[in-house]
Formats: sequence, C-alpha cells, structure tokens
Amino acid sequence: MNANNSPRPFLVVLAVTSAVSCVMPALAQSSVGEIISTVGSERATTGNNNKIVTHNGKTHVVWQDSTPKGYFNRVRTLDHRSGQWSEPVELNKARDNHARPSITIDSRSFLHVILSGHSSSITWRRSLRPNDSSQWAPAEEAGAGTYPAVVCGPDDTLLATARAAGWRGVELMTRSPDGNWAQRRLVDRGDGWKGYSTFTSGLAVGPDGTIHLACNIARGKAGRPGLYQSVGYLRSHDAGRTWQKADGTKTPVPVLPQDMDLLVEANLPPRKLKDRKPEFPEVVANGNIVTDSEGRPYVLYISHLEKPGQLILATPDERGKWNQRTILDAERAYPDMRPIGSCFPVTITADNALHILLELVPFDDGWENGKPTRLMVLRSDPVKRLVRLVSTDRGKTFSVKSLIEPGTMFNMVNIERPTGINRIPPERSPAWVYFDGSPNYPGSVKVRNNNVFFVQRR
Repeated sequence: MNANNSPRPFLVVLAVTSAVSCVMPALAQSSVGEIISTVGSERATTGNNNKIVTHNGKTHVVWQDSTPKGYFNRVRTLDHRSGQWSEPVELNKARDNHARPSITIDSRSFLHVILSGHSSSITWRRSLRPNDSSQWAPAEEAGAGTYPAVVCGPDDTLLATARAAGWRGVELMTRSPDGNWAQRRLVDRGDGWKGYSTFTSGLAVGPDGTIHLACNIARGKAGRPGLYQSVGYLRSHDAGRTWQKADGTKTPVPVLPQDMDLLVEANLPPRKLKDRKPEFPEVVANGNIVTDSEGRPYVLYISHLEKPGQLILATPDERGKWNQRTILDAERAYPDMRPIGSCFPVTITADNALHILLELVPFDDGWENGKPTRLMVLRSDPVKRLVRLVSTDRGKTFSVKSLIEPGTMFNMVNIERPTGINRIPPERSPAWVYFDGSPNYPGSVKVRNNNVFFVQRR
C-alpha cells in the first residue's frame, strides 16, 4: 500500500448532545473521534463482523441507524485527499436492531455488504462501481440466520456465517464469483439441545486463501440457557467445501461441537434464575480470529471459569497443537477493572502487529461470585474504560494505552479488520467505530438516537 491508503489524522471532534430519550437521564458524551451519525440505534456498531474497509485513499463505514420509520443499515465514505465524508447511503431497512451490516471488498475493489436478518432472510448487495459506496446493485438473498460475518477469498469467493434459525447451530453461505448463493449447516448443536443457544462465529482469510473460523458455543435446554459453553475452531482449504481441525484431521459437515478443535469447554450446573440477575456467558469469543502473514490463526477469548475476566490468546503450532496464554497486561495496568466479554475486538496489521480494543468495567458489585451479569453489558452510566493492547511479537507481550477513560460514555466498539484485499498497513493504527449513548432497548420510547463515532489515529 502507498501512503494515500492511510486516512489523514483527525482532530478530536466534540460531540453534540444526542436526544437519548425523554425518560433517560442526560449521559456524558464522548469527545473521541468524528460523528458520522446522530441517529444511531441502540446496537449501531455492535457485531462479530467487519464494519470498516480502507482501500486506495477511501474508507467505507457501515452501521445501523434508527428512526421513527424503523431501523436502517447505512454506509458513508471518507475521501482521504479532501478529508470529506459522503452523505449516508441507505442499504436496507432492517427487521430490528439485530439485523446489522457487515462489509468486505474483492480483488476488483467492489464492495460487498451482508445485511443481517434475525432468524430470517439475510441479503447481499454489491457496489456498482469499484471502491465507491454511492450506488449499489439490488439486494439478493444470501441465506437466513442472525449475526452474519463475511469475508472475501483471493478468488473472490464470498463466505458468510450466521447463527441458524431456532438456535440450531451455524449456517455457512458461499457465493463463487458471478455465481449464486448456496447455504448449508456448518455446525450443528446436536441432539438434546433445544433451549436458547448462541453460536457467534467469525471468519479470517489466510494469505494462501485458507478460511479460518472461530465459534463461540453456548448450548441450552428448555429454561436452562448456557449449560454447555465452548470456543471451537475449524479451517477450510477449499473455500468452504470441506473442513478440518488445525492438525489436518477432517471433520464431517455439519460438524458437532465435539468434532471441532475446542480451545475451552465447560459443562455448567443448571442455573437457578429466580432472584438472580440475568446471566452472561462465562466463555466468550465473539468471533475474534485473525491470521498472520504466514497463515497462523490467532483466536482471542475471555473466560470467567477460573478467574474473573481472563483474556486468553490461542494459536496452533506447526503440528496443530494449540498453545494458549493469558494476557495480563491490562489487568496489571488497571487492577480494579476487568473485561466481561461484551466488547474486545482484535485485528492484525500487515507487519503482524496484533491490536486489541478491550472494554474494561469496574470489578465491583455488578459482579456475582466473580461472574459478570448481563445487566453490566447494558449499563448506561459512564464507568467503563477502553484500552488498546498492541503486540509486535506475535502475542508474547503487549503495550497498553487508555483510549477512553471512565466518565466518558461509549458502547460497542468495533475495529477495522482485513476481510478481503483491505490489508491494514503498518504505518497506521486500525480505525474503529462506536456509539456514545444507551445500549438499552427503547421500551416504550420508539427511537433512541445515539451519536456514532469514527476514529482513526496514527
């Protein structure tokens, strides 16, 4: 990449106060980054997928807005030379706040967006011109499911994963160049697991075109969610047709959790929900997976099984044996705070530097017996801290820098990831997006508008 591929450094822009709702107290607003929308939804930048593509002097960003007419997925583009943003372009009307966008780019510089459903239709659109978000081809159905993540292989094959309808596992959707979309079950939850389950997956493309998948699994039975929790890994050398473990062992498709590489797994006792706060998963990966220039995958997850907020980085050796190490740098820098796992995206630059944005919360009365509760995710008081961890030695050591300190409101940070030809050059830090208001559902209030911010710094 040449220097023109790197966005110009931005000045800090002060946020205007958004109308969060008439029944919510005024919240401290963030002053980190540029406002790209003032009507972001309560899940505007949430997701296990990529929302930023930078290529040849432009940066394209997707997010979700909310208006009295409903939820809408939109895109804007920053021109690096002029420093100007394009006007927002509407990609689709979403079913709800679960139905959020994901973006990638192919070898011919065409942009591709996957527009999520909620146990319903998932659609795909392609830009009409290379590296240009102003006009898009009509939407086509790609499959069905929830929370899709999309990547583009070196041959321009598109691959997307999503949670299957009815919480039945992971769906795989593929589209060869100029072909049609095909969908099949990749991971199956297995017999006897008919309760609420989560299958949050993420994809990464290696330099040789190998597709790597990380999947967060939490299976449940009727009235008892999260009885089984694990983080699984698979890879494919042939654009998703066949799959195997890191040591080359072939797996059947659909794959059962026990047939994957399991980095961690736990069978937890039935939860007594009476008089308890809503539970939060004790093992969380959020689809966090990247590959380095040699094709080695890195999976990042958080476990509360042994101690609160344990941040773990896993990578296989040449024989496919997984090595795992706990990252203690943030804990040492801020001993009174811990990550719960709601937000800790990871990415990698072209020189193999790992970048993690880690959301920390006070280790206080919001925890229950050393475990986080779901109420902590939905806190609307500005008590969190955002830090950036950077490793230049393949994850052995990390530097820590505070980006947003307590007292400033932020939610659901999402970082730029290489999902196609959009590799991130060493000379700049990956860009990121977030929103600054409440992540709570509006309830009786029909619209909750949040400021959506874009941040790019050297």
